[in-house]
Amino acid sequence: DSALYFLTARSLAEGGGYRYLGEAFFLRPPGLSWFLSLFPLGVGGDPAFALLNRVFMLSATAGVAAVYVAFRRDYGRGWALVIALLTGTSPIFVDRLNFILTDLPFLALLFLALTSLDRGLRGGRGRWMPTVTGALLLVLAIHLRTVAIVVLPVLVFLYLHRRGDRKW
Repeated sequence: DSALYFLTARSLAEGGGYRYLGEAFFLRPPGLSWFLSLFPLGVGGDPAFALLNRVFMLSATAGVAAVYVAFRRDYGRGWALVIALLTGTSPIFVDRLNFILTDLPFLALLFLALTSLDRGLRGGRGRWMPTVTGALLLVLAIHLRTVAIVVLPVLVFLYLHRRGDRKW
């Protein structure tokens, strides 16, 4: 999968569009490939791997921090820390550190989007700013993995059925 992202990113960087081996590609959304196309290509068209490694480690850290922030309000700091640590040390998460995949940036974007949208849905003054921020983060998450689209009907339901601070 990592090679597929690199090949479609190379196609984007060279101006060939979102293509894989010369054919139009539509299996996955173009978010990660577009992001990878922004990195400089080195000898033989290979991206700067050391820089990419740092960026993906940063996204992994941001993902764990986003999980903490998402759970802190409802479960308290202690439980949020436990959940974040379990997330960051789970075998699936640690395994993803060895690949260039959408999983880690998607985790960070999705949980930051949900946290922002939650703040907007809870109401109060200035709720439009976290709502707009959450919507933009959700759009970015959808451009990484289309599974984030399932959040949209849930958000509509929550918006239509919110009653003060009541939990749904």
